[in-house]
Amino acid sequence: MPIARPNVSPFDSRIAVAYLPLNCATSHAFACYGEDVDEPFIIVDEAVFDQPWFTEAHLMILLAHETGHIHNNSEDERQADTTGLDLVIRADMLDVLELYLEEFEARYSN
Repeated sequence: MPIARPNVSPFDSRIAVAYLPLNCATSHAFACYGEDVDEPFIIVDEAVFDQPWFTEAHLMILLAHETGHIHNNSEDERQADTTGLDLVIRADMLDVLELYLEEFEARYSN
């Protein structure tokens, strides 16, 4: 079954989400925000949907993380993840939270 692609962040309905063929090797999504951006938005690389490991929970983690960048107005990755975790908790997405905690630990356990 295909993964639903929300057109706004499930964590902040003021943030639009677009899906484009970016084919970026370093990131699956980007947050666009700041002084020069009238309305913040998120871009997700369409190619990630072709990955066999990618699930709806992974999409929610991407969107929570990028929403975290926008809410914090910051490029700090750990801060975006910390905010993203809080957003997932507030949205009561317990299945997403379990995976996000695993990924957070893998990224920052050093």
